[in-house]
Amino acid sequence: MKLELIKETKLGERPWYELRADDKFVTGSYDLEKVEQAYTNVKAGGDPFTTKEILRSEEIVVPSE
Repeated sequence: MKLELIKETKLGERPWYELRADDKFVTGSYDLEKVEQAYTNVKAGGDPFTTKEILRSEEIVVPSE
């Protein structure tokens, strides 16, 4: 996988930072630290396009009648 952290600067505007994986857009922000963190996460083995997080899980036992 090819990872790229790109900085785009337009005259009179703040720099825009973009993360690409295999030439596909992953995320972008005006906040360099946010994009660098995404870069680090992907480099550590995270999926650059999909994240899934279980927020709550429990098993419910339904009483039998």
